Amino acid sequence: MSDGKILELEVISPQKLVYSDKQVSYVSAPSTSGVIGILPGHTSLISSLAQGDLKCLEKEGSEIHIRIDSGFIQVRNNKVLVLAEEARLRDEP
Repeated sequence: MSDGKILELEVISPQKLVYSDKQVSYVSAPSTSGVIGILPGHTSLISSLAQGDLKCLEKEGSEIHIRIDSGFIQVRNNKVLVLAEEARLRDEP
């Protein structure tokens, strides 16, 4: 992420790689202490996640919703890694 204007997002569950995109501009995640909003340049953090919808805005403007169960999120150097007990795109069965 050399230009600092985009984020790289990966959402992983024990079963599969749920989502991986190097071109998102915003991530919203349900932490155990409230919703976390992440923009490019966000300070490094590690937090536990609660059940809920993780949302991201892809560079071209489409919003993606990923239903997650408990897990963890790490933000570092414009990379967002989500490790979730269960995760699926909202339009998956």
